[in-house]
Amino acid sequence: MEFDRLVARIVVDKALLESIESLLQTKKAGKEVDRGPKIPAISKYIEAELARFDSHSVSAGPKANVDKLNELFRYALDNT
Repeated sequence: MEFDRLVARIVVDKALLESIESLLQTKKAGKEVDRGPKIPAISKYIEAELARFDSHSVSAGPKANVDKLNELFRYALDNT
């Protein structure tokens, strides 16, 4: 997906959108901006998203019975 379309679908905050557009214009002009001051709106968004992701616990589901899986694996090896 094109970055511009992704931003248009996700970003609703006007200040953030303006900051992203400004950064994109700078990058498209060929200027390297890998170092420099933080862009407050972008930094705030990133920090909020990281906090949101940290607050959600991810569960891999119930633990598998490893002994049964090992038995199946050995059976498969012996019979191929």
